[in-house]
Amino acid sequence: MFSTTTSLNLLDLTDAFINSFGIVAVTLVIVLTISVGYSALPTLRNHLNSVSTFKVGRGWQLLVAGVTPVVLGYTLINSIQERLTEGYGEMPAMFVNIFGWGMVIALVVIAWLLSKISWSKKSALYQPDLDGLPVANPIWDEQLDHNQINKEQSL
Repeated sequence: MFSTTTSLNLLDLTDAFINSFGIVAVTLVIVLTISVGYSALPTLRNHLNSVSTFKVGRGWQLLVAGVTPVVLGYTLINSIQERLTEGYGEMPAMFVNIFGWGMVIALVVIAWLLSKISWSKKSALYQPDLDGLPVANPIWDEQLDHNQINKEQSL
């Protein structure tokens, strides 16, 4: 598609939609998952403080968990509303719907489908766990198993 006469418009449109929606939406999901879903900000703060030249405190946690989701959510909603009402530049609505919104939907579907594909048995990352599902890092699982055994022995 990028070798046709509309290639510059197509590149501009897909780039704008991916940057306006994709990056902001993924960042919003990650921030919410880390701060609310896993409550991992104190652990992340402690890690940052242990390896960084400057220390971050509870104010940093407030910014990441409170201010960042509001700003990203506002940006995402505003961008979606703007694209729905004004379109994109002077491009035809059909072109914007197919290659802009279609790209957004296609990327979400493709990402979901790829997440459902298991690791190949030939891959070094393939290690079946107790449920027969592949694990991402066997060393982490081994460490978790040792920690669980140590806890059980101490009881």
